Amino acid sequence: METLAIRLKQARSARSMTAPQLTQAMAEFGEPVSASYIYQLESGVQDNPSLSVLRSIALSLGVSVGWLVGEDFLDSAAADRLQDRAAELNQTAARLRQEISSIRLGVADMVREAEHMSEIGKSLLSSADELPELGSALAPPAGRPTTDPAILLPLKSPQLPLTSRQRAVLAGRLYVLRRYAGLKVHQVQQVLPPHLDVESMEGGDTEISASVVAQLLDVYGVADERQRACVLDIASGKREPAWYDEPAVPLTLTAAYHLEQQASHVWMYTVQFMPTLLQTPDYARAASQAAVIPGTRADIIEAGMRFNLARQEVLQRSDPPIVWALVDESVFLRAIGTPEVRLQQLDALIERSKQEHIILQIVPLESEWVADDAFVPRTGPFTLWRFRDHRKPDVVGLHTFAWDELLDPASVDAYRVVFNFLATRATEPGPATLDVIQQHRRRLLRTLR
Repeated sequence: METLAIRLKQARSARSMTAPQLTQAMAEFGEPVSASYIYQLESGVQDNPSLSVLRSIALSLGVSVGWLVGEDFLDSAAADRLQDRAAELNQTAARLRQEISSIRLGVADMVREAEHMSEIGKSLLSSADELPELGSALAPPAGRPTTDPAILLPLKSPQLPLTSRQRAVLAGRLYVLRRYAGLKVHQVQQVLPPHLDVESMEGGDTEISASVVAQLLDVYGVADERQRACVLDIASGKREPAWYDEPAVPLTLTAAYHLEQQASHVWMYTVQFMPTLLQTPDYARAASQAAVIPGTRADIIEAGMRFNLARQEVLQRSDPPIVWALVDESVFLRAIGTPEVRLQQLDALIERSKQEHIILQIVPLESEWVADDAFVPRTGPFTLWRFRDHRKPDVVGLHTFAWDELLDPASVDAYRVVFNFLATRATEPGPATLDVIQQHRRRLLRTLR
């Protein structure tokens, strides 16, 4: 695989751009660097630039970040040549449209029989004016693989048309990702084929292929494969959006919630709030309010509450996952909501703990509840997921202030050991755990007298 140094030289040479000119272009994208730094990258003296620097170089040179770091992607110069060739083919196609219109229905019947096309496909093919532009069919977007079947063979492997819901969610997600990446419309427009308009795509007014969405994810710095899959599955029409696909939900959370829907086992360690999957509506609202800065708009707090409760839908299935929750006892002492809200939450927790698929333990503050010494891991709350498809490895997610961070699979074993060790230092499931909950319940009742 070619290195960053080689690709950077190639791209700069193809555009006849000097190092000072490149740095000037990068400064316009908000990432000023020196010409000497460019030379150091090309000589291999520097080989680990930040993602923001890579993005700026890619935008300035009209290539993708993936191609720049050595992946086998087509650079935009080659794509431009294909685009020019496609323009010539379009002119030829225009002269042929009238001649082939009389035989197109017959061709459509043959294609439908061979590829099981729907009657909708037949109606779309019945108009000569709707002959697909060869430019969009033959010219791949800059920075994408030439072997992508969605680009090279669009008529043989057509992408399913998106529903209005899929298009709206995809448009909103692309808008949010661009804003989060700090990019202006004109900056993104430079890396797209001329026939695509960023604002039209973000408004849901233009059909957009999964290959173009993948290119935009590269530009926006979405590298995690689980996050990319959540967007690309919708872009390719593979699934309808779920509640967690709403653009208002950060993509990191979308990926985590999507994983949870496929889980057979969920292990949760909480140190601030009651386990999300076991919260009552009033407690969920109070927890959502406690987790944000004072003065946050009420609609944002309400949305956080709705998302928390929506996660509980997985427990309503006929085959719900096994949930094993370890709750630090400090959670029972924290004033989340009114005493009445907390009392209602404890009653719900008692009832939930009686269900076969719920295992509840409390990591105590006092040693009277357990025989061993305390164990306090240097971590915040986290969740482990195991999946019904045993070929999928376990996944661990850390819960931070703004998002859930899905860790590298290599980290799973360490967190599994931590969870198991915490379980040995927690109350036994059943009567011992219920005794601790009842103690805190009696304490709350005294405050209400």
